[in-house]
Amino acid sequence: MRQPAMWALLLAALVMLPAASVVRGAAPPKPGQTFQECRDCPLMRVVPAGQFTMGAAEGDTAATPDETPRHAVTIEHHFAVGVYVTSGPALGARGRLG
Repeated sequence: MRQPAMWALLLAALVMLPAASVVRGAAPPKPGQTFQECRDCPLMRVVPAGQFTMGAAEGDTAATPDETPRHAVTIEHHFAVGVYVTSGPALGARGRLG
């Protein structure tokens, strides 16, 4: 999967959480760090704020219509996302694989 398509998938699948809500009184995790809010909670990673270019390069013959036009995306605030897949077809495959 090309990097722009990966970012599009990541952004579409996010459940955004304010990273500062991890533990009361504790310093919020920094971009790139992982954390868990409780023993049974999913492992989360903080994604930094910033800018990136999303979409296929002009002339990319393998690009699909949903990968164009190429454009700048700005993430204004850092956020947390689960490190592991926790729903959908991947869980079904995981169950079959043991």
